[in-house]
Amino acid sequence: MKQICKNAFKFVLIVLPFALVAGISIANYEIGTGGITEEILSQVSKTMVIASVTFQTVLYAAICGFIGYLLADKIGLLRSFAWSGSYLKKALAGGAICGVLFFLLDYLIFAKLLVPVAEYYETYTFSISYLLAKVLYGGMVEELMMRWFLMSLLILILWKIFARKTDKESIPVWIMMVSNIVIAVLFALGHLPATLVMFGYLNVLIVIRCILLNGSFALVFGRLYRKYGIQYAMVAHAVTHIICDVLFFLFWRL
Repeated sequence: MKQICKNAFKFVLIVLPFALVAGISIANYEIGTGGITEEILSQVSKTMVIASVTFQTVLYAAICGFIGYLLADKIGLLRSFAWSGSYLKKALAGGAICGVLFFLLDYLIFAKLLVPVAEYYETYTFSISYLLAKVLYGGMVEELMMRWFLMSLLILILWKIFARKTDKESIPVWIMMVSNIVIAVLFALGHLPATLVMFGYLNVLIVIRCILLNGSFALVFGRLYRKYGIQYAMVAHAVTHIICDVLFFLFWRL
C-alpha cells in the first residue's frame, strides 16, 4: 500500500503542471469573454480571480489524480503508462471521429433547429487560449475527475455489491459498461448549467443536444480508459476538442 501511494503521488506531480496551465487558460478566457463579469472584477482583482480558478483546477486534479490512481489499481484498471503505438492510433482515431461528429451534429443540425446555436457560430471567434484550456482541462482534468476517479469508484461499488466473490481481474464486463454509461450521463448533465447560460432557458431539444453531444462521446473516452488506460482517454478527449475547433475555424473563415 505504501508503494502504491508513492506511485500515486508521483503521478499527481506529473499532471499538476498541466492542471496549472489549464486553470490559468480557463480563467483568462472567462475574463476575456465576459464569463467573469465586470461586477465581479470590480470587487476582486483579476490576479485573485486567476489564482482562485487555477487553485480550484489544481486541487481537483490533485485529489482526483491521487484517489483515482488508488481506485484504478484496486479494480485492475491501472494500465502501463508506457505508450503503445497501436493504442495511441486508436485514441487519435476515436478523438478525431468524435470531433467530426460533434461538428456535424452541432453546426449542420442543431444550428438549424436552435437559434442560439446558429447565433453562436455566427459570432464565433477562434481562441488559442480557450482551445488550450479545453485541451488541458477537458482532456486531462475532466478525465481525471470523471473516468479516473468517478468511473473507477462506481465500478468498485458495483463490484463489491454484485460480484464481490470475484477478483479484480474478473470484474464482470456489465459492471464496467454500466459504470461507463452512468458516468457519461453524469458528465453530460454536468454541462447543463453552461447550456442554461448559453441559451437562457432549457427545453427538451436543448437537453437532448447537451446529452447527445457530451454523453455519447464520453462513452468513447470511458471505453478507452477501460481497455487501454487513462492516458488514451485523455488523448481522445483532447483531440476531440482540437478537431472541433479546427473545423469551426475553417467554416468560420469560409
